[in-house]
Amino acid sequence: MRNLLLAALLALPLPLVAAAPAAYTAQYEVRRNGEPMGSATVTFSAQGGGAYELRTHTVGTGGLAAMAGADIDERSVLGWRNGVPETRRYSYRQKVAWKTKERSLVVDADAGRIDSRDGDKSYSPPYEPGVLDRHAVNIALMQDLAAGASGDRVYRVPQRDQIDTQRYRVAGRESLQTAMGAQPVLRVERIRDSDDGRKTTVWFGSGQRYIPLRMLQTESNGDSVEMRIVSIR
Repeated sequence: MRNLLLAALLALPLPLVAAAPAAYTAQYEVRRNGEPMGSATVTFSAQGGGAYELRTHTVGTGGLAAMAGADIDERSVLGWRNGVPETRRYSYRQKVAWKTKERSLVVDADAGRIDSRDGDKSYSPPYEPGVLDRHAVNIALMQDLAAGASGDRVYRVPQRDQIDTQRYRVAGRESLQTAMGAQPVLRVERIRDSDDGRKTTVWFGSGQRYIPLRMLQTESNGDSVEMRIVSIR
């Protein structure tokens, strides 16, 4: 009986051990409504103590964005709990001409507390394990896709005094023409509750460690912002 039990246990599928994606630096061309607007550098790197930083730095290099000296710096510091990423800190700083916009988020998992600021307003949404800031969702998607995930993915993201659910659907496999040549990708679309015309689509490179190769955000008024991969290292 003991041998039969041992054999049955050995036959069970092993749990998937998820790990943080490998470090990378990616350069993108940024377009607004199809016209070149700037460039973006995205870096993901280990910071020590089990922490990882995702940074997106966007600089205006064309049109009004260049004239206004547009500079956007967005950072997420993440940790992994039982194979699941969780935001520890987040900051966003946008400078355009003489105007500056700032947001921040601090997650204290041990105290079960989240402190958020948007300009001069502060919020305290309830803590949930595995909570992610909106910037870090792509890292969770990269990890899930690399592990073979399909169908719908759900992430919990702080929004003012509450935790919102963000849903994404793995829509299919495609070949994407890029500055690095044709690349196999998985197209992922955000599922929104409202039908106001807003759309978010990300193409993750299945041959490039599932790093995003193209990101397209379309607003309800038809305006769009797009990031297209230039290089990865």
